[in-house]
Amino acid sequence: MAHREMVVGDLLNLQMLKDVIEEEFIGTLWVEGDSGPMTPYVCEASFGDGMLLLTVSTINQRPNYHVVRVDSGWNESNWHFGETVGEHIDAIIDAIEDECGRAGRCHDELCGNCGEECCTCLPDYETREDWPCIEADGGCSWGHIRWNWLLKAIGGNAADCLPRPWIEIRMEQIGREIQAKKEARP
Repeated sequence: MAHREMVVGDLLNLQMLKDVIEEEFIGTLWVEGDSGPMTPYVCEASFGDGMLLLTVSTINQRPNYHVVRVDSGWNESNWHFGETVGEHIDAIIDAIEDECGRAGRCHDELCGNCGEECCTCLPDYETREDWPCIEADGGCSWGHIRWNWLLKAIGGNAADCLPRPWIEIRMEQIGREIQAKKEARP
């Protein structure tokens, strides 16, 4: 792995993210018959400041997903101000593949049907068996994990973790002082 400078996203403890996000769920794509246990995978890969927790779900593996820390400036709602996830999705998919591997039945030579070493064309092929290896040939979709959900899942109240205006903090302090004086009276 190449050396890089530390960024703010590195302050997010990877094991903590794995403990919170890598929880098994019953995923259903279309109907109950295709339901099954799935577990998201948090990647070590990180791009930019690493402060946007991107969820990447491939067409052939959805609703299961990988989580990658990417630059907070790549938010799709800010597309007219700078770069977007879409501009980097190929590099993100490559990073997931480098870390997790590529899903498919790997052969010593190219498959005669699909021309790939890791074949996904066999009738009994199932991407769930190879998870967290990625199979992104059919494309993908992405979203992100909201910070307030993450902070609550870690065990805190998101509102307590966010910056508060100084006046709100001071009013709370004054309220505690008044209450302490009332309780101190005989």
